[in-house]
Amino acid sequence: MSSSTSPVMRLLRRALAGLLVPLSCSPSPSQEATGDAGARAPDAAGLDASVDAAGLDASVDASVDAPTDRADGSETAPPAALTCNPARVCALSWGALRAVVDAARGGRLIEMSLDGDNALVAESAVPSTFGSTFWTSPQAAWGWPPIMELDSGEYTTSIQPGRLILTSRPFMLQGRSLVVEKALSARPPNRSLRIEYTLENAGREAIDVAPWEVSRVPPEGLVFFPDPSAGALRYPNPSWTAMPVRTENGHTFFPYDVRDIPSDRKLFADGGEKGYLAFARGDLLLVKSWVDVPSTARAPGEGEIEIFANGGHTYVELEQQGRYTTLASGQRLTFTVDWSLVRLPLKVGSATSAVNDPSMRALLVRTAESSLPSR
Repeated sequence: MSSSTSPVMRLLRRALAGLLVPLSCSPSPSQEATGDAGARAPDAAGLDASVDAAGLDASVDASVDAPTDRADGSETAPPAALTCNPARVCALSWGALRAVVDAARGGRLIEMSLDGDNALVAESAVPSTFGSTFWTSPQAAWGWPPIMELDSGEYTTSIQPGRLILTSRPFMLQGRSLVVEKALSARPPNRSLRIEYTLENAGREAIDVAPWEVSRVPPEGLVFFPDPSAGALRYPNPSWTAMPVRTENGHTFFPYDVRDIPSDRKLFADGGEKGYLAFARGDLLLVKSWVDVPSTARAPGEGEIEIFANGGHTYVELEQQGRYTTLASGQRLTFTVDWSLVRLPLKVGSATSAVNDPSMRALLVRTAESSLPSR
């Protein structure tokens, strides 16, 4: 939006658009397999002093190519700014949105915010399980804890036109050497964040693997996702007890209530063809979307969608996995996830009350699905 546009006009346009700033992005294959072959960072809550443009290393500063106002005077989104500080914390800002990654701490996304409101759990709140990370699936292939090079190790960084590239060190999985690359880009015309995860088999033998994004949000609010057209499909797992959920109008809803989480709880499910997982808290709605993965292509013992709530009541994990694929030596697998963050016209309030309110459920689903990219 042009800087000359008044706040009143911006509010009016938002109201006329249904009180929603769309965050969808242009279509892109969500997952494909090809033959192509420091200093401790501050937590998300304390980034302002080190990540704001005034405090970043001016020698590492770039603008994402994006349109400004058109010749006919119509509005487009402002260009995105990409900056990295000496601690290798990089911020991508466009309009009221901001994404921050910590290359020195697993290349994690530690902030996804709208007008300064971060949708993710900060390190200051939960020192070890914060932000959004990337793992390989199935978990049975590596057990616990997560692979250090993926989850907490240092990633190298490079800036390409309009994209921040983070690359892990090689790591071993079932005797094979693999490397993960994360490419982050803002989509200013549609105001979304795109993350492309590429997993490369750098070993000599083939390996069966699936990509897995794990995002931590505060322990409150309402999580929901579309069910398959044939109906809700959940996978029992003998190692876990699932949390209580509701199925309403073709969607599964998890209203967070500490009384329902006496100890760790986890849900394994198949998502619907629209391919998204959403989280509503207050007047913020976070939506992660990807190309749907059929139930026949899930990793063994896993689900396309997984929701985890810890018994300590400090975070909830929103997890989705890509297609389980055989990667030959030198082959690469890419899993694309689009992140949208929008304001709701009404606050969710109590998650239990929200899930019991048909009009609120309809508003949440309508808002989430209006932010999805065309595929």
